[in-house]
Amino acid sequence: MSVRQRSVRHDSWLALLTGVAVVAAGRGISYVVEFLGASHLTAHALDDILTGVLAGIAMFVGLRHLSRSRAADIKRLRDIGEMNHHVRNALQVIQLSQFSPDYDERVRIIAEASERIEFALREFNV
Repeated sequence: MSVRQRSVRHDSWLALLTGVAVVAAGRGISYVVEFLGASHLTAHALDDILTGVLAGIAMFVGLRHLSRSRAADIKRLRDIGEMNHHVRNALQVIQLSQFSPDYDERVRIIAEASERIEFALREFNV
């Protein structure tokens, strides 16, 4: 089972439970308002208003969570892009070191490039 399938299943259950909670809260609000002696019309109006407010709050919380999740994903992708840039530059230096006439210079270039790759991997927790 893939991560995406688990995510859809999780989101579906969360949406279902949120819907059930909003319906239950709406029914509870209706009963309380009628118990307090409000007219049937007033009870339904308050029930609709408060249920709408609860649904709006649930939607707001869900969208905030989604927004934070997307922001974290975007940051991670930027970090990966930056790491890719550092590693590719170091690999290009290693590849071009073959054209250095001095063996000691080639070894030094390769060692420095390897250190830059290790630094990039450590820096981005790979």
